[in-house]
Amino acid sequence: LLFVILLETISVFIGSTTLSFMLFIIITFSFISSAQPSLLIFSNRIFAAYAHEPVMPQSRKLGFFLTNLCVLWYL
Repeated sequence: LLFVILLETISVFIGSTTLSFMLFIIITFSFISSAQPSLLIFSNRIFAAYAHEPVMPQSRKLGFFLTNLCVLWYL
């Protein structure tokens, strides 16, 4: 799971929205299986704001990165 989060962070900074979306789905299902519903809702809301952006602005990339750091800290 930590490896997938790291990959997602890298893909966001590279700018591959499709790859980051696929990895995010994997992370989401990992949280479902880990029974972390509150974190799942939080991360879904974060991603929903960015899902329709073909190229993410720098501030949103930073937001994604900080979200992943929060997830790592929570785990």
